[in-house]
Amino acid sequence: MDPNERFTDDEIRLILARAAERQEQTGHGRALARTGLTLSDLEAVASEAGIDPEHVTAAARELQLRREQGLPAPVSSNPDELAHVRVFSGPVDDELWGHIVGELRSTFGVAGATSQFGRIREWATTTDKNDSGGRPAIRVRVEPDGEGTSITIRQSLKSMRQLPTVLGGIFGGFAVVFAVLIGLGAFEPGAAVLPAVFGGASILSWIGARLAYRGTLAKSEDQFRRVLDAAELVALKSGPAPTE
Repeated sequence: MDPNERFTDDEIRLILARAAERQEQTGHGRALARTGLTLSDLEAVASEAGIDPEHVTAAARELQLRREQGLPAPVSSNPDELAHVRVFSGPVDDELWGHIVGELRSTFGVAGATSQFGRIREWATTTDKNDSGGRPAIRVRVEPDGEGTSITIRQSLKSMRQLPTVLGGIFGGFAVVFAVLIGLGAFEPGAAVLPAVFGGASILSWIGARLAYRGTLAKSEDQFRRVLDAAELVALKSGPAPTE
């Protein structure tokens, strides 16, 4: 990476926090936040805080990969897509890939489908947009990154994020239509309850779909981290410390 590349305040906090997290897996440390710093500055600050600069460089590379792949920022509260990226030092050989696939299958409860194109390996819960349980498909890509290997886990949540608005709009539209028709005398007075019924359905469907989206987001977030943490632990035991 370019040691003179600059990062925003939020990115600095993310990089230092992630570097501290990595340090805790191989030693100890804690994150500090500074503003308007270059990567070289960040490494110096981290060193003063007891964090190996190697972890800062790796955490910054993870953020850079997000940019290059057009992935949403980790701090997004209502993302259309959930994505986690990590970088390990050295290659992911067949044995480590086998451990990763095993962890993926155990965590997500599906065998999934694996594929390989040259040195790029992939795993997905399904070849369609949704798996057999209706959950948005999860896709994992492992590929060389310099002297290391990057691992990206992605899940599109766009349809789920839009569902509350769609359902709420549909039922709300019916409520408005019936209200207008009743006002024009097209229905008996007893039908006046229909706008209220559809209005209530609009609110309930919006809340239900919203809760489903937030639940899926939280569950996948936890699963993604567990899978990557498990893979990182295996990598630490089988070779040099990862440089995520």
